[in-house]
Amino acid sequence: ALSAVVCERLAESGKASRDVTLMVLGQTSANLVGVPLGSLIGFALSWRLIFGSIAILALLLILALTRWLPSMPVVKKPLTNELSTLKSWHPWFILSGVAIGSAGFYAYYSYVDPIMATVAHMSAASMTLIMFLAGAAMFIGNIVSAPLTKYYSDVALVCVGQTLIAIAVLGALFYSDVAWIALTSMALAAFGYFFIAGPMQALIIAGAGDAKVILAALGQIAYNGANAIGAFLGGEAIRHYGFANFSALPGSVLSFISAIVFISLLLRYPRH
Repeated sequence: ALSAVVCERLAESGKASRDVTLMVLGQTSANLVGVPLGSLIGFALSWRLIFGSIAILALLLILALTRWLPSMPVVKKPLTNELSTLKSWHPWFILSGVAIGSAGFYAYYSYVDPIMATVAHMSAASMTLIMFLAGAAMFIGNIVSAPLTKYYSDVALVCVGQTLIAIAVLGALFYSDVAWIALTSMALAAFGYFFIAGPMQALIIAGAGDAKVILAALGQIAYNGANAIGAFLGGEAIRHYGFANFSALPGSVLSFISAIVFISLLLRYPRH
C-alpha cells in the first residue's frame, strides 16, 4: 500500500500510473519465479530452506531501501484533513469495486488446483507447470499494462481487465472439463488480475489529496479481506454443488459486478 504512495510521489509528472504498474512487477515476478522455485525447493530439500531464504531476502530488501530509497520529508497535517476525503462517495465506490472484483477472482483462483486435478483431470506432476503458466500470465499482464497507461486512463484499463476476468471465470465455470479451456481460462483470469493491478493502485490514490496513505491502506484491506471472503464463497459453492469448478460461480458473478462498477465510473468520468 505504502509503496504505491511512494511511487506516486517519486514519479515524473503524468507517469505515476506507469511507475506504480512497474512497481507491481516485483510481485508478478515473484509469482512467475518464486512460487514454482519455492515449490521445487520444498519438495526436493526442505520447507525450512524456503522460510530461511525469505528471511534473508527480507533483510536484503531493508538494506536496499535504506541505501537507495530517497528521503521524503513528512508533512504533518491534521487528521481531519485526511478524513475529510472519506466523506465523499468517490473513494468508497472505487474501494467497493476493488473488494468485489478481488473476491470474485479469489473465489475461483483459490481452487485452481482441485479444478485442474478433479475436473480437467490433469496429473499432480503437472501442477508446477500450471502454476508457472499462471505466474507467466500475471507477469505478461503487468508488462502489457504499463505502457498502456500512457494512452488510456486508469479506470478504462481497469474496466477492460475486470471484464476479461469475468469472462475468463465464466468460461472456467462451464468448460473446465476441457483441459485446454481450463488452462486458458486460468491464464486469462491471472493476466487480467495483474493487468489491472497497477492502474487499480493508482486509481485508489488518485485525487486523494492528503489521504493517500489512508486510502492506500484501505485498498490493501480491501484486497486482503476480499481474498479471504472470496475463498470462503468459492468453498461454499463447492460444498453445495460438489464440484470444484463451481467455485467460479460466485467468482463470475462478483467479477461482473465489479466490471459494472468501474464501467459506470468510466461513463461518469470519460475523460479522466
